[in-house]
Amino acid sequence: MATLTSEQIQEKKQLLVEKTKEMKAIYDELVEAGAIELSEEELEKSTGGGVFFLVY
Repeated sequence: MATLTSEQIQEKKQLLVEKTKEMKAIYDELVEAGAIELSEEELEKSTGGGVFFLVY
């Protein structure tokens, strides 16, 4: 197990936050381009997780 200083730990945490944001942006771009389909779970989250009916 690596031994890190408090400063190194904070730097690694910040790097993780930044990389996670980058990954999400890339993923969202691929979904928008149709290169990746949303999972059922993601679709449920995007619609609020409930069932809705369209009224014509």
